[in-house]
Amino acid sequence: MNEKLKYLIIKPNLGCNCSCNFCESRLELYEKNEGKKLLSLKDWKKILKTGKELGLKSVHISGGEPTLYGGLIDLIKHAKSLGLKVNLNTNGILLANKKYVQNLNSAKLDSCTISLYSASPAKHDSIRSYDGAFAKALLAMNNIHKTSIELNLQTILTVDNMAYFLEFIKLAHKQNPKKMFISYLEGYNNINHPSKEDITHFKETVVPNCQDYLKKELKGTILQKNLKNLNHLFKWGVSYSDLARGIYNCSNSINCKNRKSLALILANGDIHPCNAIEYFHKPIVGNLHKKSLKELWDSDNWKKIRKGGSGWCKLCPMTHHTYLVFK
Repeated sequence: MNEKLKYLIIKPNLGCNCSCNFCESRLELYEKNEGKKLLSLKDWKKILKTGKELGLKSVHISGGEPTLYGGLIDLIKHAKSLGLKVNLNTNGILLANKKYVQNLNSAKLDSCTISLYSASPAKHDSIRSYDGAFAKALLAMNNIHKTSIELNLQTILTVDNMAYFLEFIKLAHKQNPKKMFISYLEGYNNINHPSKEDITHFKETVVPNCQDYLKKELKGTILQKNLKNLNHLFKWGVSYSDLARGIYNCSNSINCKNRKSLALILANGDIHPCNAIEYFHKPIVGNLHKKSLKELWDSDNWKKIRKGGSGWCKLCPMTHHTYLVFK
């Protein structure tokens, strides 16, 4: 049975207007690829067309910061013309411009996920290394609410923000997104990873406080879903000591749908066979300047990875990422 490529994460721009303190591997990747030949808008359109032929359903445009890519609006329009669902992952800084958001809406962007790392403007700006990033993200959310684009938020649990997660949930609730995605730091190094004590406090004190707040504000199936997902945080059969070292799974080969139906494509044409591998920079199954997406998808090398994993599964938090629902 032929396996289908259902999801693409594409990074048409590796640069960023922020310098987050846990993004070291992405910054390293960008610097490594400076000066290399990047995929053109024509290349990206061809890739999406081939992806559609392989079974592609949705494309997530990320980065770096994707709003720095000059061809973004045309790329979204082309993806929509192919019948694909399109999500944009962004820090929201350039979306503080109302006209820019209107252009995204005109291009029929389905959803926009804005990453926010603290309910404190000062803390968020410090993490971003960008003064005013918090204020611009809030403006971006307001602009999106005036369109038909679905608004989602995303945060990463780190040693800097875990103790204040209740305040973040209150902020998210106020901003009225559809969902708030909760992510974890990649496990390739220990930068900003919470300690065993941090995780214990989070599970024993912070999570119950968050649940108490949601019980007052939400009800029905939405509340029950959120309570379940909060309970699931850091509850995966891995010790807190291992989690503090960035070990998220007991096995080097786990049952993960990402590696079976997803690909990540970088601006220089390199393809990673799942989204977590970007942090490790390998394996690379090929480069789209040299071979087509179909040739690489059908290659024995990629088939082997889809079957057995990449070897980094123990350090990958992707299968544990979760979300809260607000409407």
